[in-house]
Amino acid sequence: MPSQRQRFCLFEWDSEKELFTKIADGTFAKDIGYSTKILLGNDDADTNLYIMKDDCLSIIPVHTQKVGFIDDVCVYERNEQWYCFINEEEILLGKRRELMLSLSAFHASATGGCVLYYFIQGDVEKDYTLSIIKNSILIQGKYVGDFRYKGDYIFARLEDGSYDVYKAGALCVYDASYPQEGYPYVYDDLGCVYFWNEARRAWKWVSSKAIALAKNAVLINCYNPKTNKKYQVLYEVDSNAALREIAQGHFCFVSRNSRFCVGDFVYEIDSSTQKVDFENPRATFKKKVKSFLGK
Repeated sequence: MPSQRQRFCLFEWDSEKELFTKIADGTFAKDIGYSTKILLGNDDADTNLYIMKDDCLSIIPVHTQKVGFIDDVCVYERNEQWYCFINEEEILLGKRRELMLSLSAFHASATGGCVLYYFIQGDVEKDYTLSIIKNSILIQGKYVGDFRYKGDYIFARLEDGSYDVYKAGALCVYDASYPQEGYPYVYDDLGCVYFWNEARRAWKWVSSKAIALAKNAVLINCYNPKTNKKYQVLYEVDSNAALREIAQGHFCFVSRNSRFCVGDFVYEIDSSTQKVDFENPRATFKKKVKSFLGK
């Protein structure tokens, strides 16, 4: 509270000694957390954040009044750069950016926020560091160009050409562990599809003209300039995102998305595993007729 000299004073109460001890004072004070988080100082240069949690007082030398929190992590802007304070250490984050969440990601968000804040240090067209705070944990990675996003996903390319993919709003971050929920593939804003590479523990770009059919199958659209015709190539995708060509020809679904045809064979998607059974394809009626006629 302000003193008679119009200065704000912060005291600590010792219940055993029944004594107040002055901790700090300043010309301004700002409550940013229901009296448990107090900004106090005379100017930006000497502004500190005082946090009371579990009967313990901690002090963060923010040196700015632009202070906020992502989960339980203190973030603050100084000289147009954002920082965070973790384990008694100030860490440079860079420029702050926003990613608006979809309705499903908003409901899945642990913090209930409609925006994912992430930070870029460097040039996204060249070399940069991406920082994301999720579940009060700072995740940082160094990347080389080709930064993109789609909906609730952020795509960042590693030096070896693979990608880290971050999903907003969910409890899992796809750069460090295999996605336990959903499918091992994602699309970016350009329509490129990426499959999970178990060996590199990252995501592999497959094609910009592809459709993921199942957890182990991708269909790539192709064009033959000689015949001026479009066709599709079916590939099997293994756990390391390696492709094995299976068939070429015209693609079509033949049974409620569970069976499809490429070329002369019909393939079935197992409903329990969501994988294509490549070992037991069935010949199409046209193929059977050709075989019967010896063609």
